[in-house]
Amino acid sequence: MDQVGYEKTQTIAEIKEQVQLAEWQRQIQARQEQGLTVDEWCSSLGISQTTYYYRLRKVREHLCQATEMLPKSANEHQIIPIQTVAT
Repeated sequence: MDQVGYEKTQTIAEIKEQVQLAEWQRQIQARQEQGLTVDEWCSSLGISQTTYYYRLRKVREHLCQATEMLPKSANEHQIIPIQTVAT
């Protein structure tokens, strides 16, 4: 496989992973919003709790990595002085 073909395959794989993570995140959020237990939710989808917790871990890892990629100033809390006007 040439370099262009490899890069294209790599990009497709990355896009597939992003779509999969987004779907898992949506499902996990829906479970929480519905107030279902993990057991109830897994039974309704026909997946094991192991699969659920695997997906949850992958989503959390992705979100942590995304947060680490933010500019340092976005991760830090800063105190910004303001002046008030007396009325």
